[in-house]
Amino acid sequence: MDAENKEQWKWKFYRLVLQLNAIILLVAVTIIILVLAPDPYRIPVSVALVLISIFLIIRFWRNYLTTKAWLDEHSTSGKNG
Repeated sequence: MDAENKEQWKWKFYRLVLQLNAIILLVAVTIIILVLAPDPYRIPVSVALVLISIFLIIRFWRNYLTTKAWLDEHSTSGKNG
């Protein structure tokens, strides 16, 4: 893998890590909201956070598969050469 591809890989990896950390943080905040939020706001806020989490999980999974395909494509040229 050449230097340009390594730089692209680094930024793709950073993006995936940030997305995964955001998902983990959002799930943790959702659990805290379920326990500590006042009663009239508990369910609506929790449902909204769960929906946002699901959306982010879907986006993360698509980005992960795209990045994995990109890495497979660019790493095979380095193995053969």
